Amino acid sequence: MTSYKCNAGDRIDSIVYKHYGNFTHLNDVIAVNKQLFNKPLSLESGMIINLPDFSVNVQHKESVTDQCKKRKPLW
Repeated sequence: MTSYKCNAGDRIDSIVYKHYGNFTHLNDVIAVNKQLFNKPLSLESGMIINLPDFSVNVQHKESVTDQCKKRKPLW
């Protein structure tokens, strides 16, 4: 888990995007940081936000073309 110390005017959505590169884990980060509940959009300077480590599970996936070739025609 990584900790982030907020600067004046930081927002949780921008922190999550900066750290993960997307908003996929925004709700997960909020759930881990109960101190964010009922807070204004701009966070207080010095507030510590915990950013959990999420492993990316990459599996080989068939291409769409390969999947289509396996399907039987509808008619």
